[in-house]
Amino acid sequence: MLVIPADVLLQVYQATLGRAPFLIQNLSFSDWASLVHIMQNKPEELDAKIRDFANNIADSCRKAAIENRELNLIIAKVEKIILELHGYDTSHLDSAGQISFTERSETFSETYINRMSLSQAELEYFRKKEAEWRSNAHTELTPITRDAGHKYAKNSPFLPLASSTWTEKAVLRVHNLLWKLDTFNYTAPISVEAYMALAGITDAEVDNCRAAARNGTIYFPATRSGLDAEFPPIANLEKGKYPKRPLLHQKGIPKFPTNVSELKKIWNAGRPYLKCTCNGCESNFTWFDHMI
Repeated sequence: MLVIPADVLLQVYQATLGRAPFLIQNLSFSDWASLVHIMQNKPEELDAKIRDFANNIADSCRKAAIENRELNLIIAKVEKIILELHGYDTSHLDSAGQISFTERSETFSETYINRMSLSQAELEYFRKKEAEWRSNAHTELTPITRDAGHKYAKNSPFLPLASSTWTEKAVLRVHNLLWKLDTFNYTAPISVEAYMALAGITDAEVDNCRAAARNGTIYFPATRSGLDAEFPPIANLEKGKYPKRPLLHQKGIPKFPTNVSELKKIWNAGRPYLKCTCNGCESNFTWFDHMI
């Protein structure tokens, strides 16, 4: 649980007071967790971190709005590169256009208000609402449904490329059940600093984890017994799942992929997951970060 003192909340609130977008409304869970981590371990750096957030929040919101608008195209572009590198067909991506990094010029006022007979009070009301919408455009997420995939995909879903900001907003629509989004592979929107704050992880432990990732070290492969750390049953997350306690394993590192299905498994190499003890049971499986 993150506990943030009132004086820190006030400092965040005042950091962008009087100018949108407001910092306190747009910090992500991981942003707040990073503040807690700094507050607990490097309190002398807290003021500078808040100023850094404040100075960059407008650009962060702008990038988030672009990502929400262009996510399908961003995924398609990267998918094309990866498929071409491995010699697979990319003709289904030929219709993908260019990613637009410019802000949309059309506004509610220009498009609609001029066509309507409104009083001055009504005009002011709609213009105010439009300004609020534009300043918080990054929170207006494209609807996501399970197995919808992106519109250019032939082998959908392909890449879990959405940022943690996008994922944090999108997952609210499925009651925080990450596996209910269009692909099972999105990672929980929790940064390294957030994990450090939540679990009291040290810098040395983080360095060890990064070294293991670079070296391809797998501590709990599916071929050996999983770690029993008394994890809660997966049934606690979703009705109908296995009611017994799962074990922790890690996805292995696949050999050179021989088909697209294997290629899509590469980004999960080394990723920890929870699974029941039944052999061949794939329905009672969840990523460790989804459980958290």
